[in-house]
Amino acid sequence: MSSVNASKYDGGLQVSPRFAELAKKPGYLRCWSGGQEMRTMYSEQFQKFEVNRLPTLAMWCVLGALDQVKDTIENGPTPNFSETFTPFKLSYATLIIYGAERVTDPSRQKHHEMLKYLISRFNLPLDIPDIGGLTALQHCFSTESRVNVIPFVRTLLESGADVNHQNRYGEVTLFSAMTRGNVAGTELLMEFGAQVDIKEADGISPISIYTKFGPAIVAVTDKWMRKRRGEEEAPRTGKKCDWPGCSTTSSESVKLKNCARCQIARYCGAECQKKHWSTHKKTCKALSESKVLTFVPNYDMANLIPREAGRVRLGVRHDVPPDYHFSSSHFTSPNSLIIKIQVPLPDSELDSHMLVYDRKRSFVCALWKKDNTVSYPIMEELIREKGPQGLKGYFRAEVVEKYKLVVRVDEMLASQPF
Repeated sequence: MSSVNASKYDGGLQVSPRFAELAKKPGYLRCWSGGQEMRTMYSEQFQKFEVNRLPTLAMWCVLGALDQVKDTIENGPTPNFSETFTPFKLSYATLIIYGAERVTDPSRQKHHEMLKYLISRFNLPLDIPDIGGLTALQHCFSTESRVNVIPFVRTLLESGADVNHQNRYGEVTLFSAMTRGNVAGTELLMEFGAQVDIKEADGISPISIYTKFGPAIVAVTDKWMRKRRGEEEAPRTGKKCDWPGCSTTSSESVKLKNCARCQIARYCGAECQKKHWSTHKKTCKALSESKVLTFVPNYDMANLIPREAGRVRLGVRHDVPPDYHFSSSHFTSPNSLIIKIQVPLPDSELDSHMLVYDRKRSFVCALWKKDNTVSYPIMEELIREKGPQGLKGYFRAEVVEKYKLVVRVDEMLASQPF
């Protein structure tokens, strides 16, 4: 692999002596042993990138100019696609991803076609790391992209890109996708074998911190972890019709309807429900037929603080929470719900209570240990044992009256995106 580093083609990027020193250090860089320092220099320099200071073919790759790329290749010698550019050692594949995320000219947005063309015709190398150890796949999640990166991610993975490559800080791509809050990206990486237990330089793995990246990330991660363990899907996995022969998913135009008896299974219509009945009837139970725990809710609480606030502190991408995420404890009317129950942190010094709410925060309450001396420890043990990181669980429940909450516990639901 050669590198074109002449100042004429430096892309406006510079590597200081200190930067070069860190880049040459063996092993992965820990945060306070040069890792954060190198990240800062890398980021600051990348903001100075000048595409017109690249060789012609490399420049066309950044701009997504597919016709010019084909013309350059077909009317000249075959390029060395293992070559890298600028002092940052950017590969052709990385330049295409970089351009796709930033070029705004619609007439030149042919980056995905270009990527597939170069892979199919010239077996374009995909795993050449840059000076920060990032490959093209990792660059898909290295910044807030202006385009949907998922087609690029799928093409790279289907073409053999290393899903578990670690950059100079020891991070795998899955870390970046989770941090960006990219649910579709997380799902795709998991589908292609992303490992959740690979530790970065400071000993943190995706599985050790994934619950901090939001409920949607937790839901998709838990789904794939169950699948890898050979377990059946938990009830209400994803927003899809429960008849296995149907691929209908919930959308603005299609509203899935709950099974009237169990209120857990969902179908796009009566036909699918009938087809699934021979299987579903084995587990379909009304709440009165199920193992349940009964609680006395408490409504004397401060406003519910959205988890997005915590993700801001971690630098995790998040959407602006709707106003109802700030709901205070309240009871509206008797209702059948899917609820989330959060238990206190194991070492919490706060008074023992669990937080309970549904997706739309139409019901919000606390469950205090002193008010639920029998049910509280049973629920806490269940969530500690089976919930994501032992911190929360999702259940079918019924608010019978203001101070009576009945929760079905013979079947914990899949993690939900709230």
